[in-house]
Amino acid sequence: MPTTRSDAAPFAPVPVVALDHPDDWEPLVLPDALVAVAETVQPGPFRANVVVTRRRVAAEQGTELLESAIADVTSDLEGAERWAELGSEYRAVLGLDGYRVEGAFVMPGTGTVFQAVHLTVVGHGPVADVIGITATCGADEGERLVPTLRAVLDSARLA
Repeated sequence: MPTTRSDAAPFAPVPVVALDHPDDWEPLVLPDALVAVAETVQPGPFRANVVVTRRRVAAEQGTELLESAIADVTSDLEGAERWAELGSEYRAVLGLDGYRVEGAFVMPGTGTVFQAVHLTVVGHGPVADVIGITATCGADEGERLVPTLRAVLDSARLA
């Protein structure tokens, strides 16, 4: 009887994403994350973190995949309490065509947070992975942490 494995052809591999982070940050294990890191110490009401997620979809949608992901994230952010966009642009993410949006909103139970989201699509023939890289910190820590979060985001690469 033949054996078929999830890690062999014709199945697409799960992307491996690497993040560089400060010495005083640590890995953060989350159910839906490919990889995540966070501050080791939580100085305020929110622990700063960067989380990489993926959603596998049929590649039939082609170039519309990125636009669809942008629309989904935009809708989610605009639905957040007191969302204020600070900037957005099309830019390279993981060395591929991508998008960035940054802003702030009120997170229930936490207060105002800064969030930056980078999106891209990694194609694998008949399927594609929509990759989201989300960096978040408490707004009260923004002056100290936003440059760090941006550096971690910019370090993200396919390994």
